[in-house]
Amino acid sequence: MFASILNTSLRTRRFVAVPVILTALVAACSDDSTPTAPAVSTPSPLFAAGGSGGSSCGPRCSAPILFDRLINGGLVHYVGKMNADGGNVTILHLGSNPAWGPGYTKIAFNYTSGIPGQDIWTMNADGTGAMPITTNGSNIFPSWSPDGTKIAFVSWRTGSNQIFTMNADGTNQQQLTNVAVNTFPSWSPDGSKITFGSNRTGNDEVFVMNADGSNVQQLTNSPAVDAGAVWSPDGKRIAYVSLNAGCDIVIMKADGSAKTQIVNGRTDCQNPSFSPDGKKLAFVSDIGSNNFAIFTMNLDGSAVTQISLGRYIEWLPAWTRR
Repeated sequence: MFASILNTSLRTRRFVAVPVILTALVAACSDDSTPTAPAVSTPSPLFAAGGSGGSSCGPRCSAPILFDRLINGGLVHYVGKMNADGGNVTILHLGSNPAWGPGYTKIAFNYTSGIPGQDIWTMNADGTGAMPITTNGSNIFPSWSPDGTKIAFVSWRTGSNQIFTMNADGTNQQQLTNVAVNTFPSWSPDGSKITFGSNRTGNDEVFVMNADGSNVQQLTNSPAVDAGAVWSPDGKRIAYVSLNAGCDIVIMKADGSAKTQIVNGRTDCQNPSFSPDGKKLAFVSDIGSNNFAIFTMNLDGSAVTQISLGRYIEWLPAWTRR
């Protein structure tokens, strides 16, 4: 499934979430079900175990995993959140492609208030305070800078997918790339670099550039589709998707060397996201019947654990900043 979605997303698909019912500023509902029109209720505590009802404790209380839930054949997307063990599932808002801000107190995501437009919104970690920070209907894939002051994102306002940055309130939007098709920006933990996918060489590969768009360097070079790169919390490694036989996740050093394909017994592995301590990955895998579940595993592919029920298409997990 992700092979087809990844291929089309890199070239033509814009991950348009078209809600059947457009509901303004949906508050959280805290069970593993998706209402047709999200009900307004009291949000669950941000951290179910060891937390303090939404304080910024991050890794100390097992940071939650954000995810994108698709229903109605992918026509409706919801941003959800769950504990690292899959418990305390909370649907936060209509939208897709969620990304954590620093301290796990803010979330950026895509949302549509018209067809086919997409814009970047932000909200609090409990789903309240949702508001758009772009308004031209052509913006996707947000990624926060480590200090929370900026967001990198993809926009097709110029006629093709290019990487932009902006202040966290949507001001000072600046274009960083200007060739080919570019996707999945991910900010390095020290704030100095951004990885992204691009087909500028004729094939989809992973690149890295300085945060101002300078010094672009190619990190992968394979006949497979390589994309979806994310940094480890210490900035020393990058995990990405390479569409090959077997598990599709590869881990490499930040300079592109020492590439290691994960072997974990599964034939489909997509959307990697590091745990806050850098010891595990969350990822998505096909579980049959057109459903996709979120799993976790150690970096060597061991201890594979399914943490979502897989009653829907659930993907794009974000355990740390994407």
